[in-house]
Amino acid sequence: MTNQFNRIALGLGLTAASAAAMECKKDRHNRTAFYYACPYFQVFPPSVASTNSTPLFYCIYDTSKPINHENNHTTAMVNSVVFIARLAFMEESKFEEYEAIMTSLPDLVFVLTESGRYVAILGGHSSDQYHDGAFLENLSLFDVLPIQKAAWFIQKIKETLLADKLMVFEYSLSADDVENINPSSGPAGELRFEGRLSPLKSLRYGERAVVWVARNITERYQLEQKLIFQAEIDPLSNAFNRRKFFHCMELAFYNFQRYGDNVNFLLLDIDNFKQINDKYGHQAGDKVIQSIAQLCQAKLRKTDVFGRIGGDEFGIIYKSSPAGSLAFAKRLNKLILSVPSDISASFSIGISQFKQSDTTIEQIYQRADLALYQSKKAGRNMCCAH
Repeated sequence: MTNQFNRIALGLGLTAASAAAMECKKDRHNRTAFYYACPYFQVFPPSVASTNSTPLFYCIYDTSKPINHENNHTTAMVNSVVFIARLAFMEESKFEEYEAIMTSLPDLVFVLTESGRYVAILGGHSSDQYHDGAFLENLSLFDVLPIQKAAWFIQKIKETLLADKLMVFEYSLSADDVENINPSSGPAGELRFEGRLSPLKSLRYGERAVVWVARNITERYQLEQKLIFQAEIDPLSNAFNRRKFFHCMELAFYNFQRYGDNVNFLLLDIDNFKQINDKYGHQAGDKVIQSIAQLCQAKLRKTDVFGRIGGDEFGIIYKSSPAGSLAFAKRLNKLILSVPSDISASFSIGISQFKQSDTTIEQIYQRADLALYQSKKAGRNMCCAH
């Protein structure tokens, strides 16, 4: 019964037996009770009016202070503050209802203090969606999670307490991230969660606390990622499509205007691509596109952006000086000739540097297009900067 009492008391916003804090709460029936757990305090056993009712909350009083008991009311003087509480009773059937509701919550619910202490774990009993987290109670986030992840959770708790309102976050977590968890008690692999955090008005273990509702959204998240991939990635080259690439170019231009970094736009066009399709067929042309995309992606850094912006055109946003970008373009021209293939393929490159005088990315693209025309005019597999 003690464990049941603790879980329900916490769920209704009252402090558990192990917490050293005074609470005074009203339920929806306007019944009030307060709870104080401390070695210096004793439990005052309320008189039970009916043998069919079970006391849900106990009245705690300081034996060193005057206590008055009248009509099932208790007045306690604690630190010069008067708390008046009417003892709340709940019939056994109602007790069972509350317990059933608490334990059958579809989502996993945590009560967490500001320092990261697990006060209570409720619901989330579907092993298809969640792992068994009952062992977490009274542990700290730092006891079971890697430091960086634990720090992230603490940050979100603090943000919620500061905002004093419901906050929603998404995060990924797997059984491998949680120490001492039983991996077989829940789904395998990395899971995606939506965390809904609400601040509690009362203290837990003398600290501010939040209710953290964790909903498993892995299936939804994977579908979203699939749709994003389909919306942003060219399926043939596995590079960004035109829309996504120019979105990245807008962001690069914004950052250039703000920070003034050296950024260049490289426009690549496959030489004689129409003749390749006419002579070898469109399947052969597709293989040429794929081989060129793989070559470029293998040589780019994480800070660079690559995309297919036309049938036989590719774009690269390359962070470097004009001289560095030209040297990179020349390396690409040389590398394409060394790729083993039954079809001799090459590409011409036009380079345009981002300039402070630019007002739109169209100006950058136009200069690269002019440089590409010069490369084509100079011969196949050439590069020029404008």
